[in-house]
Amino acid sequence: MPAIERLVFVDFLYKQVVNDPRAVWQQLCRRMATPYLYLMTARVREGDVWQRARAVRTLAELAGPEHTGAIVDALDDPAEHVAQTAARAYARLGLGPIEALLQRLDRYQPWDRRLLRQTLASVGPDGAPALLRTLQDVTAPTHIRVICADALTTLNSESSNGAALQILREETDLELRAAGLRLLRGEVTEEQREAVRALQQSPDPVLQGQAVACLARIGDERDMIHLEAALDHTSPWVRFNAARGLKQRGAPVPALAGAGGNGQE
Repeated sequence: MPAIERLVFVDFLYKQVVNDPRAVWQQLCRRMATPYLYLMTARVREGDVWQRARAVRTLAELAGPEHTGAIVDALDDPAEHVAQTAARAYARLGLGPIEALLQRLDRYQPWDRRLLRQTLASVGPDGAPALLRTLQDVTAPTHIRVICADALTTLNSESSNGAALQILREETDLELRAAGLRLLRGEVTEEQREAVRALQQSPDPVLQGQAVACLARIGDERDMIHLEAALDHTSPWVRFNAARGLKQRGAPVPALAGAGGNGQE
């Protein structure tokens, strides 16, 4: 079979696996693709940008352990699109420790924040300790600590509440403090609640809004009055978080018509 026909056949099998969820059929397609996957590992190294990225995606769906080394190698591909594709496959397939991604976060900085957070979180709970260590490393760049905090938030990591409190108390960067507020959840201490209540008085409306959203998650009955008061805040984001928080707590939400002024803020 000519090489081009082999490539077409592998691509056909790739589409079968992506579009047909039947486990037995996927297993059969992967077995049929195995003799030809050397073409994909070669393309990861030698193709153009789009061919390399497609080859990484194909290996992620069809390859066994003997062919996934090419995905790991592609983490350092000079093209951002290829490296991003490889990172997502690496995390989803659990091809190695999360540290391999954390070491490259500076390079991944231009990516969409949500995509990067989801990529790190897709490693699963096993990645949480390394994410937490990076978050607590005061020598790490702030934007990297924020990404790690948001990945921990996606993982619903209650073991990070202590780190969140430390951030709220000791850090001054607004984005990092907002990430700390998003991180707090589950069983919390009164000390942690008080730190959040204090940030309701922040002059920054973003922090105020995050503090309101956080209190909706972790606050006690005393905090409901503060959420109701926030419905009259001048910032629409604070008002929105207050209304959503009250609704999530099952509390009645007063009418918001005209709340916070004339709507021109």
